[in-house]
Amino acid sequence: MSIITRIAWLAVGCGACGNFAPPPAEMPWLHGLRVIAITDEPSEAAAHHAGERGATGEAAYGALELHADLTGDNEPETALVSYQLGVVVLDAHDHVIARRGAFASEGSSDSIVSLAIGDAGLTSPVLAVASQAGGHRESTVTLSLLRVVDHGLVTVFEQPIETHEGDSTYAGAVVLAPGRLTYRAPDTSANVRFVFDPQRNRYLAQPSPVPLD
Repeated sequence: MSIITRIAWLAVGCGACGNFAPPPAEMPWLHGLRVIAITDEPSEAAAHHAGERGATGEAAYGALELHADLTGDNEPETALVSYQLGVVVLDAHDHVIARRGAFASEGSSDSIVSLAIGDAGLTSPVLAVASQAGGHRESTVTLSLLRVVDHGLVTVFEQPIETHEGDSTYAGAVVLAPGRLTYRAPDTSANVRFVFDPQRNRYLAQPSPVPLD
């Protein structure tokens, strides 16, 4: 995608939103998230905490961990992610309050790429998880957006965001705005608009993708 086309696409996705947040280096395809905390670096503390909860070997050492208020109780929760463990949220007293199961095992490239906590324009912060699945020649990075709701972890959006085929990489993009987002898959030039449905607690795709010129 050319620079001019990319700028035009972002203008379409963002519309008239103000104070547009640029993508962080750790998640270069995620636009509009007001980042509270972000990491793409595994740590010994994360590995230790993942091991305490059942992750083993490389799955534990590849764990990522962040701390921020995810529930609105003015106390920092811990978000812990590893490929084998899945996504776990712990309260300030180290009790598990929400979790999502392990990521599906597909190949040697299976890993957690990055983890972020931020404001997506909803009523509470989101967890953004980028996970990679596949092998040495072909793999896919999936972007998942999750929220802690009623002591559960709800996936509000999840789509492929980057693909690797041999030496080639194809990147998509997500542009967040209050109550909505625009998504472009890695293998297409069409925008798909999503609107957040608070009753279903997820973003719902709207009809008629819009092709880029």
